[in-house]
Amino acid sequence: MRLFSTFDTSLEQRLLKKYQDSFGKDMVVSIHKSKLFLITKVLIPYIRFLLFFGILLTGVYSFDYPEKRYVIWVFWVLILILLLYTVRKTSAQYVDYRMDFLIVTPKEVVKYNQNGLLNRDTQTIHVDKIRSISVAKHGLIESFFDI
Repeated sequence: MRLFSTFDTSLEQRLLKKYQDSFGKDMVVSIHKSKLFLITKVLIPYIRFLLFFGILLTGVYSFDYPEKRYVIWVFWVLILILLLYTVRKTSAQYVDYRMDFLIVTPKEVVKYNQNGLLNRDTQTIHVDKIRSISVAKHGLIESFFDI
């Protein structure tokens, strides 16, 4: 689906096919972010919001002082702000998960990075320019799961 000129969901399939036609199917690899990224950056924040929403909703309905009804409106505004923040943040992370990829060929490594709906960065590194590759792992989860 192509929404804007820089937000093309079929870009990866077209580029992969183009490179496979040029170099052969066995010589081209497409690399994505792991499922752990999806879980930690998208699903867990949504679940955290739902839990917090449940706690706030319990507080709202247990509040039974008719002269202080404005407190209920404050709770609803707080919930709405948290919902908008969560949706914005996790939507951006989901776009990162779905639209960022690398294509590795015998001659070059091409990185496609989608930043929101209207901005895509493309970087190409020729294999001749690569001298060494290093991997940095930060945190207990990355070290424990070897990702």
